[in-house]
Amino acid sequence: MSARDQLVERVALAMTGRSGGWTKQDREPVSPLGADSHASIMIDLVREVLDAAYPQITTVADREALSVGTVVRSAAGTIACRFDEERGVVFGMSLPFPWRTLQLPLTVLWAEDRS
Repeated sequence: MSARDQLVERVALAMTGRSGGWTKQDREPVSPLGADSHASIMIDLVREVLDAAYPQITTVADREALSVGTVVRSAAGTIACRFDEERGVVFGMSLPFPWRTLQLPLTVLWAEDRS
């Protein structure tokens, strides 16, 4: 079953009120309503969708591996695009900056290989 199909199945189970036994046991409840509540299940689903749509880069090696043209948001709030192997650019500024200076974690907003 594809990841998309699994997500659709989970949404359907949450919408019908059946958890299907997939509630994450390794995580503390994210809702005051409890781990088995519909609200908690929906919060987990939203987190999964966001994690898939906007991956987090948490290591220097992963930051350096991002391809030219990738657009990210840094922990400091900087929105930047990788210009070449060494530099990035900030929208609205004419001078590039050292890519390695972006504060981790980064959130990938756009990458050509993901479009």
